[in-house]
Amino acid sequence: MNASANKDEFRAKLKRLDAALQNAEAFVAAGGDLESKEAAPLGSELVSAFADLAKDFGLGNLIGLYVSIAHENHLQELERKTAELKTVIS
Repeated sequence: MNASANKDEFRAKLKRLDAALQNAEAFVAAGGDLESKEAAPLGSELVSAFADLAKDFGLGNLIGLYVSIAHENHLQELERKTAELKTVIS
């Protein structure tokens, strides 16, 4: 791929990320809840656009690692809350 094509591809990725950010900002400004199911596609596009751009900087593996760590932390929090609930119920 030539330098001009690389620049065009890079600009397209920047525009995609910018659009994802604007959509998320508009959702929040309209009173949307970021933890709602309606926000999931917005969050998914935001993460995907960022990850696609991050690959150009050699950070693709770091993004995957971060997502894995965040998922593990979320699972641990769910397990903790489940244990607390079981204690309250018993």
